[in-house]
Amino acid sequence: ALALAAALLPQPASAATELRRFALIAGAIDGGETCIRLSYADDDARSFQRVLAERGGLDPRDTVLIEDPSVVALIQAFDQVERMIGTATDSRTQVIFY
Repeated sequence: ALALAAALLPQPASAATELRRFALIAGAIDGGETCIRLSYADDDARSFQRVLAERGGLDPRDTVLIEDPSVVALIQAFDQVERMIGTATDSRTQVIFY
C-alpha cells in the first residue's frame, strides 16, 4: 500500500522522464444490497482497458483487470499492482484505478 501511495507523489525533475502507467480496472456488477445490479460493468471495464492501451499509453502488461470481484480479490489486485509498481525503478509512475 505504501508503494502505491509513493507512486502517486510527484517526483523531482531529476527523475527519469519516461512515464509508466499502471492500472487496476474493476468491473463490479453488484454494488451491494442497497444498489441496483449493473448490466454492463464488466464490458465497461474491458472497454476502458482497451482505450487506455490504444490511446492512453498504457502497456497491457501493466494492467490488472478484474470482473465482479470480491473484497478479497480486490485487495489481492491492489497487492499485484503494488508489486508491478516495484518494477518501475527508472521511470515516473502513474496509477489509474477504475
